Amino acid sequence: MRNPRLSILLIVLTISTLSYGQSALQSAPPISDSALVALWDASTANLADTLLGQKIQQAIIHRIALSRKAITPLPTLRGMRDLHSPDSLLRIITWAHSTPEGEWSYMGILAHQAGGSTVALFPLHDARLPVGRGLIDEQLFSEERTPSNWLGASYYALVPFVWHSQPSYLLLGVAGATELVTRRVVESLQFDKSGAPHFGIPCLMYQRKQYRRMLWSHGRRVAMTLHPIDDGRRILIDHLSPSRPEFSGMPQFYGPDFSQDVLELSPAGSWVYQFDQEVAAPKPPVSDSVPKK
Repeated sequence: MRNPRLSILLIVLTISTLSYGQSALQSAPPISDSALVALWDASTANLADTLLGQKIQQAIIHRIALSRKAITPLPTLRGMRDLHSPDSLLRIITWAHSTPEGEWSYMGILAHQAGGSTVALFPLHDARLPVGRGLIDEQLFSEERTPSNWLGASYYALVPFVWHSQPSYLLLGVAGATELVTRRVVESLQFDKSGAPHFGIPCLMYQRKQYRRMLWSHGRRVAMTLHPIDDGRRILIDHLSPSRPEFSGMPQFYGPDFSQDVLELSPAGSWVYQFDQEVAAPKPPVSDSVPKK
């Protein structure tokens, strides 16, 4: 039978921030490595079953909560992205599920070591913004979001920086895909004084305008380079163009045009977009981080 205290714990975590210290609830023991791997394998075999995904989310949250450490060891789960900051104070775990519409939804967990043996845990709930034909609503560049309406993504890189004297982070990832189009994102993240996380701080500068995040859509059959370089001081970005002029405005026909741009961290803490930069020997592009159907 399901442990009633654990049920209450998971409900509270779903609707708000919950910090665990010396008074952490004593409930069922954490899930074992073998049980978590088995649950993950079952979910991987049926990606459309989001209930299994929710069980994985709950099990990991429970395990981290009981350990009181954001960087609680987990077994290797193929397809799950597990990132943490160099100081081990922030951890973000993300993964994808297929949908009946032929797109992908995401689940995630944000763990923040608030101090000592106190860890704040935030389940991430995908706002499920469809990729469709790849056209991007410009409003997304300027919206602040929270864990409850997160712009779902599978993050493969985390870059710490300081903005307005506060620890902040850039997150690079894949934010949805269809059979024709992949959408990528540079997300920003910061915690307020109460410890609540905010996705989308206005730290990105593009042609003298401030943005909270940046998104790109490109053809599913091509790879786009989007990754940190120069010890995290710059983000290398493949410039995208249509394969033919008549395909302008149709993201499924967009791909790298052999020129590269960068986001560069300024002394003031903002990331400034710069076009046509000379960059030596970039690393191989990161895969789409989307499971194959």
